[in-house]
Amino acid sequence: MKKKSAIAIATLMLCITQNINAQSWVIGGNSTTKDTTFGTKTNFGIRFIVNNTERMRLTNAGYLSLGTSAVKAKLTVNGGLSNTSAIMGSNNRGIAFTYDDPAVGFNVYRSSGWKALADGYGGYITLENTSGRMQFATSPSALKDAAAAAVVRMSITQDGNVGIGTTVPNARLHVNGSQTLNGNLSFTLGSQSIQFANPGASPAPMMYMFASGTTNPARMVIAHSPAFPSWGLQYSDPADQFDFLGAGISRMHINLGSGNIGIGTTTPAYRLDVCGTIRAREVRVETGWCDYVFEKNYKLRSIDDLEQYINDNKHLPGIAPASEVEKEGLKVAEMNKAMMEKIEELTLYVIQLSKENKKLQQQIDALKK
Repeated sequence: MKKKSAIAIATLMLCITQNINAQSWVIGGNSTTKDTTFGTKTNFGIRFIVNNTERMRLTNAGYLSLGTSAVKAKLTVNGGLSNTSAIMGSNNRGIAFTYDDPAVGFNVYRSSGWKALADGYGGYITLENTSGRMQFATSPSALKDAAAAAVVRMSITQDGNVGIGTTVPNARLHVNGSQTLNGNLSFTLGSQSIQFANPGASPAPMMYMFASGTTNPARMVIAHSPAFPSWGLQYSDPADQFDFLGAGISRMHINLGSGNIGIGTTTPAYRLDVCGTIRAREVRVETGWCDYVFEKNYKLRSIDDLEQYINDNKHLPGIAPASEVEKEGLKVAEMNKAMMEKIEELTLYVIQLSKENKKLQQQIDALKK
């Protein structure tokens, strides 16, 4: 009896000693001012069981798993709401992790499609299982737990191609839609260039610029470089014309309305209007010619009539006077034609004089006999 009493006293003393150093845990809540340690001191983990099924495990290595005993990382989660493994955040915003197509959702979660975690906008980043593409998507504002129809905005393929506005990029950067570049586009090699496609059977334009109306001031289409912005090609909406500039001065002008081209002038009045000297190996002018002078029915002026015309007008008939040439310039085609006409007329005069000289010589020879 004394032996049993001694054992009971020893056991009670041990319990009192343990309670001095540790807090007892009570189901339903604890109020403590002492050590709150919970766990094991041996090489064993802790399992949490609900409804006779393990729901959570903390291993002896400090790894935590939820919904699985196959612990693969510091935190391993299996299962969740529909296709969503875990949700972290607050009542206002949150981040969801899904497992069907591995994804991270921002203010959205997967449950028979993407739905809003809270009222507002959302989006996600996912790895598509079928193709291995990384996709970045946004969704319009939606109410909490309502469908949030996300739209893929950018994709990265396994080959490293990046697509914006397309999920199947076929180049390192494939943009489907309009772009705004606030800065310079630089190339690392001199052999690189920008290539404009010419798709369609129409065909479509290779380069489409200035679709902003017809009230823009003159501006550069192509410039030499940032240091030389006034060297290049300029376009003007009001005049509908192109100018090739050098130091801001028009070197060649093309008016798209009239079709006239000016070199050294911005107001060409002719198909080609050159203010300056022209050098060429050969110039071909297509115009009518003057062989009609040699027709039998051509009326050649008499020498006396020609003399009278020259005395009265101070220029040959059919030839522009000096005052007109100085004012309007020399019309090469007309002048060549008129000069050829005079040459042919002069030839007829020479032939006529030759015949008259022969007659006079014959008369002189007859008188000598």
